[in-house]
Amino acid sequence: MKLFENPRQAFLLLGFLVLSAAFYVATYSNNAEFQAENDFTQYQPKTAQSFVESIGVVTHLTYNDYKSNAHFADVYNSLVKPKIRELGVHHVRQNLAHGGAGFVSYLQKLHELSNPPNNYPPIQFSLSATINPTDSTSPMNTCFLPKVKLHLVPGVVPCGNEVGQPVSVSVKLSNIENPNEPDHCFSFVCNYSPSPSNWYKYSLQQNSDWPDDVLGAASNAKSKLLSDPATANIITVAPSFVWLQYHQNETYNGTNLRTYLNPINANISYGNSHPYCGLNSVSTCFANTVQHAVNRYAPKPVFVTETGHSTHEYSETQQAKYLLRILFDFFERGIPRTYIYAFLDEPSAATLKEQNFGLLNEDGREKPAYVWLKNTIALLKDSGSVGLKALSMQISGNGLRHSLLQKSDGSHWLALQYDKSNTTDADATTAATITFASPKNVEYYSPASTAAYKTESSITTLSISVPDKITLLRISDPVALNSGSNSSTTSNSTTNSTTKQSTTKNSGKANDQPNQTGQTETETDSTGFELKDNEIQLTKNLAVSKNLFATILIVALLFVTVVISWLRLRRELHQKKP
Repeated sequence: MKLFENPRQAFLLLGFLVLSAAFYVATYSNNAEFQAENDFTQYQPKTAQSFVESIGVVTHLTYNDYKSNAHFADVYNSLVKPKIRELGVHHVRQNLAHGGAGFVSYLQKLHELSNPPNNYPPIQFSLSATINPTDSTSPMNTCFLPKVKLHLVPGVVPCGNEVGQPVSVSVKLSNIENPNEPDHCFSFVCNYSPSPSNWYKYSLQQNSDWPDDVLGAASNAKSKLLSDPATANIITVAPSFVWLQYHQNETYNGTNLRTYLNPINANISYGNSHPYCGLNSVSTCFANTVQHAVNRYAPKPVFVTETGHSTHEYSETQQAKYLLRILFDFFERGIPRTYIYAFLDEPSAATLKEQNFGLLNEDGREKPAYVWLKNTIALLKDSGSVGLKALSMQISGNGLRHSLLQKSDGSHWLALQYDKSNTTDADATTAATITFASPKNVEYYSPASTAAYKTESSITTLSISVPDKITLLRISDPVALNSGSNSSTTSNSTTNSTTKQSTTKNSGKANDQPNQTGQTETETDSTGFELKDNEIQLTKNLAVSKNLFATILIVALLFVTVVISWLRLRRELHQKKP
């Protein structure tokens, strides 16, 4: 049987195939960008401001080292207050002060930090209570609730040496933390060196009833705070256990210690952890410490109320590197607040290690950790409303950790780190490749400066050597060319200026550092350039027009081919007729 009864059937079939092919080409052409994005991972960002809000520092405003020393007669006013404000943090962890001499002035300090001049952020305080029921800072003490309330509502000092003195100021108080490290017998307090095998014995020698005291403190703190409308909204945080992962191996009053302490969960809103990472990778540190608290208090979130590196044990560069890596990594893993221990070196502390945890030296010198943290906060702080938008990209690199943030100007900020153990002053790096679904402008930042050390325009792939410290990439969409210009324009919201990108020097080295003057390898245009909505639409229309023109051209060529084939077929058939 013949496949076609006449040549017209063959022509119709061929025409149908041609039109189908043309339709496919047109559809593919107009949806190429959509299909390309589907080949990439959609990374969902968090707001940059939520990262800034996750950062806190630990202070000891009642300690003598925060009052006067060999360098400052008034450490608080000369150093602590201005440097905390300059740092830009919004959260401070502080011990709940005793009711002795200086309590009124202590409240005044907290008030000043809570209510700063307009160009500084207001600070919210987390107050750590004590465990001893006879102490006025213990939730089991009758003075506890009146003292906490006095932070929020003007009144009179309820107990202690200054009892009856008026207080007219108020403090921004976010949470009360239950007793600090009740299961730990410090070596410089007990002359012991606790270890996984002996910690419980030594903790009981320090306080044989600490498990009962912890339960009592948690229950009393919650019930007393809820009993007064002025304090009812204060968040309660779990005690900061040092040996949490080993609780399940011990017994108290004939009951498994972990089980015995489970009632704490009903009286807290957040868990607690005190990870001290040493030279471990941050991932290992989290798994060995914080993860146990996450499991213990699930589904409630966990605060890290202490973490840090003493510059007696580690170099200042090591401290700075680990500090930011911990902050970004813990944030990415869902920790809503991490407090750095501590703000200021304390030469009166019992050991050299304890004396040197500060971001600042006792003479006010800024350690690199302070500078890097201050710059990072300055780059990422944001006050606008953010419409979160996924970023389509692919990321590869061994030992690479990253966190994606977004600011209200639409820019994405990608924090990269090589999560290496045994970090030294010298940078160790891992090679990373990032590919975007559509061209992007990228600015590179080191935490040592708020100025970009490198810029690239309209790129889809970048290769970078990521060091064992934080590298920040500001990622934004390319903007239209200004009339008569051959360079693309990038708006940098951090510096409130517009940078017109030229060809980046040393473009093959994505981790190049700023030059000695701190200037980036760019040319600046002080006039700026703003892309209007109609210009954005014009750019899109041009892209669609190009696709449509290509489609029409293909269809026309195919049609001509079909017509020529049909004419040839008719001529051959005509010649075969008798």
